[in-house]
Amino acid sequence: MTAESEKACNACGAKIPYGADVCSVCKTYQRRWKARLQFSSSITALVVASISLAAWTLGQLPTLRAKLFPRTKIAVVSCNSLEGGVVANLGDETVFLSHIILFNTESKEWVAQRFPINQSLAPNSFLKVSSPWAEGFTGTFARGVSTQQLPALVNKAAGPDPSCVRMALFAQNDPMYREELAKAGGPTLTTLPAAGYLEYFSVRSPQQPFHLPVAAVGVLMTSSRAECMAK
Repeated sequence: MTAESEKACNACGAKIPYGADVCSVCKTYQRRWKARLQFSSSITALVVASISLAAWTLGQLPTLRAKLFPRTKIAVVSCNSLEGGVVANLGDETVFLSHIILFNTESKEWVAQRFPINQSLAPNSFLKVSSPWAEGFTGTFARGVSTQQLPALVNKAAGPDPSCVRMALFAQNDPMYREELAKAGGPTLTTLPAAGYLEYFSVRSPQQPFHLPVAAVGVLMTSSRAECMAK
């Protein structure tokens, strides 16, 4: 091939046939508009690949954050003496749930109810908790109890034989209390201050118990059995 039949590539300078449209060395189009189009296509492909990589990286951030900095978030969805409760693990790691305890406050007679759990709960899971009243109780919720009558009823509920009067304890966010009992009873429903907590353990601190506070309320229940009415 003579020198007259060759030319230098516009991109890499390699010797190519004079009439060649594409360089056989660097594969660059010799016509400038085609070269620009080829360059633009390469840039577009690079931009698309970069966006895809960025999107994938952003999608992996929650998983990476959960592994490096696991979050513990537990919620007591519901809890009451009659039906038990539900606990949700909204965090990133498995936790061991020990128990829920609810108790009345601001009263000389103390009533506490323990909801045993003793189970592990995986992330994004719910767990049903049994009622502490294994034998159940049939009665009506006390309404309109005067301040003079209240101590005697609380004493009966806290006594060794609460077969006629019981104190039902509710988490304040419990659907049964919030949507049914509180609305139906209205201002005449006799309630007592209460509190409580959920005890749990984290896999990162298996020897250290943590307490999640539970805002609660107590409601007296009276039995309509004949022997109770006679007392």
